[in-house]
Amino acid sequence: MRLGALIRERVIDPVRQAQGTPASLARGAALGMWVALTPTVGVQMAIVGILAIPLRANIPVGLALVWISNPLTLLPLYFAYYWLGALIVAQPSLGFEDVAERLGQVHSHLLEEGLLGALGKLGEDLGEAVFWPMIVGSFIMATAVSVPTYHLVLLWAQRRATRRQIERIHLDNPGAEAVQGEPGEVRSPAPSDASPVDSAPADSVEVP
Repeated sequence: MRLGALIRERVIDPVRQAQGTPASLARGAALGMWVALTPTVGVQMAIVGILAIPLRANIPVGLALVWISNPLTLLPLYFAYYWLGALIVAQPSLGFEDVAERLGQVHSHLLEEGLLGALGKLGEDLGEAVFWPMIVGSFIMATAVSVPTYHLVLLWAQRRATRRQIERIHLDNPGAEAVQGEPGEVRSPAPSDASPVDSAPADSVEVP
């Protein structure tokens, strides 16, 4: 499966089909994006599930965004974390091949010894020259991307909610014009109780 089709299936479609308030959808997207851009592969879904409850974030949306970090994007993302972190801490950066080789050692230990075994040897495999810059870079990148993600998804979700409310109003009252309120809020027009006689001018009413 191509990367574009994978992202559409795992990320875009679940977000578009998700149900919830605009705020919860936006919080779920921001949380999922933030976790996806941290070097926590293997426990990312668990982190989203745990943090989503106190944050009142939409869990399906958060889990969908985690798929941004996938086997096809993992190595480029991890190198980007390291490169940014090395730049921030003013440390000479290693080449891509060197970092990829160290990440390959982590992957080997993950397959051979499981998650706990790999975590125990993480510092040894990566070395301080790669480990700490990668942590710093990932947290900076995750925060920088998740903040605009929240606002963009919130805007999209509010517009979707408004469109759905307008559609429901037209179904219930064909020909009625909806009244726009706050973002994401649409009010039905107040029905008129006045009869034709009540609304007519006084001098146009015939008195028998």
